[in-house]
Amino acid sequence: MQGCAQNCLKFILVFLNLLIFLCGVGLIVTGTFLALGFTDWIRIEDVANLLQNDLLRVGAYVIIAAGCFVVIVSGFGCGGACCENKCMLGVYFVLLLLIFCAQLAAGILAAIYSAEIKDFVTNEGVDFLKNNYNNTQNATGSVDSYANELGTAAWNAIQEQLDCCGVNGIQDYQENPYVNSAEILSCTSSDGSPREGCQQPLESLLEMYSTVIGATAIGVACLELFCMVFAVCLCRNVGQDD
Repeated sequence: MQGCAQNCLKFILVFLNLLIFLCGVGLIVTGTFLALGFTDWIRIEDVANLLQNDLLRVGAYVIIAAGCFVVIVSGFGCGGACCENKCMLGVYFVLLLLIFCAQLAAGILAAIYSAEIKDFVTNEGVDFLKNNYNNTQNATGSVDSYANELGTAAWNAIQEQLDCCGVNGIQDYQENPYVNSAEILSCTSSDGSPREGCQQPLESLLEMYSTVIGATAIGVACLELFCMVFAVCLCRNVGQDD
């Protein structure tokens, strides 16, 4: 009976680790989409330049690295379960616990930061469009000039992709001395009507990114909890038949 329970624990742990492996692959794919901006996805680098956030600049690569680490850990778990190796199961448990704690910390930080995004887009975004957008003509290689260049390129990419203009609309550019009338007219659609502001579609885009990343992280975290429980149970049962 004891051997049957042990085999059952082993099977469940292997199955859960296969799911974790798939989630790791999902993280790698998600990070790749964020980094390269396939189809309707905007590169996270452009969003980082727009929000002037250094953490976001490496966000996609952190997700890819986390996915690779999860894949490796899932292989460790499968190996420990199949070989019934207490040492491997112990290391596997510690690695899972570290990943889980890191995900928890990242989730808390993401929740805090997401609350600040709307305020940034509404205030700092409008201020950038009025004072710094396209202000690269007299660039001297300073940090501010380079930041303006990156921010301008980011706003251009996002406005083109989301088919919108500024934060609130064309009025965000009207006080900017570095924008000519032709560039302001580019904020009008083909029928001559002004394009809507980017605030709502940009917030929706960031919410979509957060949902995709958050749902993947929560799914992986739940599987990790189950795996830790079954790893401990299997580790305790290994060798009891001897």
